[in-house]
Amino acid sequence: MEVIRRGKLTAFIKKHAQAEGPVTAWLTDVGSSEWRSLSDIRNVYRRASRTRMGNTIFRLGGNKYRLVAKVWFNKQAVSVVWIGTHAEYSRRQF
Repeated sequence: MEVIRRGKLTAFIKKHAQAEGPVTAWLTDVGSSEWRSLSDIRNVYRRASRTRMGNTIFRLGGNKYRLVAKVWFNKQAVSVVWIGTHAEYSRRQF
C-alpha cells in the first residue's frame, strides 16, 4: 500500500512529538501491506473500523491516537483524512 497525503502526519507529529513512534509504525505497516479488504487490515489492526462515509479508523499508540483514512484497495493506496488524539476524535463526527 502507498500512503498519500502525509503532510497531516508530519504536522501532527510536530504538535505531538510522543506520537512519532506509533505513526512511524503505522506507516511501516501500511507500506509493507497489500490489503484487499477490511479483514486484511484487521489482521494487523484488530479494532480497525469503518465510518458511515466509508473511511477506515485506525487506533494507534494503545488507542491514544485515532487516524482516519480513505483506503483504495483496488489502487493499493491510503490517504490520511484526519489524525488526532482520542479526546479530539471523541469531539468529532466521522
